[in-house]
Amino acid sequence: MSCPYILKNGYGGMVDVGTEFVYRQMRYYVLSVEDREVALSGATTDLSGVVDIPAKVRFNNDDYTVVAIFGMAFVDAGKVASVKYPSTMFYLMSHAFAGADLDPAFEIPSHLEYVGGYHFAGCTGLREVYLPKGMVDVPSGMFNDCLDLMFVKLGPNVETIGDFAFMGCKNLSLVIGDNCLPDKLEGAVLPESVCEVGGSAFSDTRIECVYTDAEIGKRYDDVPVFRKRTDSNGLKRVRSGFVGLR
Repeated sequence: MSCPYILKNGYGGMVDVGTEFVYRQMRYYVLSVEDREVALSGATTDLSGVVDIPAKVRFNNDDYTVVAIFGMAFVDAGKVASVKYPSTMFYLMSHAFAGADLDPAFEIPSHLEYVGGYHFAGCTGLREVYLPKGMVDVPSGMFNDCLDLMFVKLGPNVETIGDFAFMGCKNLSLVIGDNCLPDKLEGAVLPESVCEVGGSAFSDTRIECVYTDAEIGKRYDDVPVFRKRTDSNGLKRVRSGFVGLR
């Protein structure tokens, strides 16, 4: 699903930039005066511990609903133990937490409708990621250069993995679908729902073999680096260089 607050150039931005204000050490931009919606645009102090984003903020004697995190809002932020996203928030713009020091295990909430590219690029400390079941697209560069990342669990409905999504995650050795046991395999086990893998999505990682869910039971030496499914609902497109073999 596209985001109504993002410009066509793909970078986080707002259609109508309103007044900026501060509420409890967080900065907000008014997205819509009529609907009373705002985007979280940053913090006035270094982040640490649990970042608890409110569903509503008070400004000029009115309550505004927090629906998005603005692009590059928390670039190179401090140590973030976890982020509590309100149920009102549906959009995470590009590069929002790029370069932040995150908790080792990070779970993305299921109610999100849009996550921008390179959202967690270059984050340190992040070792495990659990993507929600409703997530359809893993955007370009989402975890690019997350050097500590070792394990990713995909939801069962992922259809596309964007260009450079995991590129440069030098310790990443296991990406699995929703029904795979992590102690059984090394490599990437893509859900049957995946129909496109972008260029260099797994380059410069420890992943050397890519499987589909249907191939989980096969022996390693019987499975090539990648095998296209032949059924009508199978993988439709694989861009060049999507696996970087060592």
